[in-house]
Amino acid sequence: MPDAVPLIDLDDRSLPDPVRRGRPPLRPWLVVGVLVAAMVTLGAAAPPPPGMREVLTISGAPVTGFVVGVDALYTTTFSSKTGKTEVNRYALGGGGAGWTAGITEFASNLRLDPTGGILMARDNSGERLAFLDAADGTVLWRHLAPEAGAVLMTAGGVLLPPGADGALVYADIRTGTPIWRRVVGAEVDVRSDEEADRVVVTGLDGRVTVLRLTDGSVLGQGDLGVTRASDTFDVLVDVTGDRLIVSDEKARTRTAYRLPGVTRDWQVRDTSFSYAQLCGTVYCLSPATDGVQGVSGVDPADGSELWSLPGWDYVRMLADGRTTVLAGREIPVIAEIDPRDGSVLRERTTGALIGEVTMHPDAEALGRTWVLIADRHGTGRRALGPFAIGAYQTCGMIAPYLACQLTTGPLTVWRLPGE
Repeated sequence: MPDAVPLIDLDDRSLPDPVRRGRPPLRPWLVVGVLVAAMVTLGAAAPPPPGMREVLTISGAPVTGFVVGVDALYTTTFSSKTGKTEVNRYALGGGGAGWTAGITEFASNLRLDPTGGILMARDNSGERLAFLDAADGTVLWRHLAPEAGAVLMTAGGVLLPPGADGALVYADIRTGTPIWRRVVGAEVDVRSDEEADRVVVTGLDGRVTVLRLTDGSVLGQGDLGVTRASDTFDVLVDVTGDRLIVSDEKARTRTAYRLPGVTRDWQVRDTSFSYAQLCGTVYCLSPATDGVQGVSGVDPADGSELWSLPGWDYVRMLADGRTTVLAGREIPVIAEIDPRDGSVLRERTTGALIGEVTMHPDAEALGRTWVLIADRHGTGRRALGPFAIGAYQTCGMIAPYLACQLTTGPLTVWRLPGE
């Protein structure tokens, strides 16, 4: 890993202008934010930047994984003496008591349920799950899951992916007791949306079943008219908003189905092979073919292209209601755009996004990384100050806390200003 970090001039305003097509800009939009974890270039111990207050620093045994909650930090470390993973809780801002619990799962992946009451530890094989009481570290129950299967944790339940028996199970999150169970097949894609109270199950044969999350009842069924092999990726199925969107590489088509009834809405021919996601009131497309660059926005009503931005690799949503375009190059490049018309809202920069925080190297002083946070009106970002940087770190955030760990050093938690 090179010591010097290549920089891009932050005054460079040479972002490509979007190529707009069709309709004028749509009405103002609303988007649900997501948390993003990323590898970023940060530094060893340094005074916290102005406006950020350091609340915790953990040194000693290397932390193998962590997750930040609204009132506590949870970490994993491996004990060579016991051969177990130690899960630790550190209270933040008076959030209860700390504890240490030993589990047999060799885990570095931690997740919290939306209420913060249950902590899930997943072992490195992806197959063994342990559910702990986040208040005291008690192991409540365990589950053997398919490797890399998706697990949805809700306020009261957990959706467990189908195993060899092909059964999809929604269980009580504290006890593991099934709330409902439905056989859907072993080789299926499961996508869940707690806000819409919906689970969409798509088989390799193109059959789709839409279930109500809370009780497992069938809301709709349909057939996409395409089949897929388990080891191929020439057909993409994305569930976003109230539609299921299928991109077929060979047929060069993009087809939208309205949910929950799985009724065909529209189809566009001679189009790109792309991933789709809802960006406010527009669908944003990211190229799925290696070596192809260029993102675009399409009209949800008919799939027609509204704008395009050549030279970019993929689109991600920001928690403050902006869309962020990131180019997958050797140096990460970030630009915020308005998805209604593709216009660039903020300049090109290097760095990474961690929740609501943007981090990027200082353009003038090598060895410093700036931390910026969205203002309360969502109209811009204000700088909190620079860090000294030295090596790659992992960062995570949930308001009001930001946590970063040097690969070979301590893990530090800061409280963001105004929270």
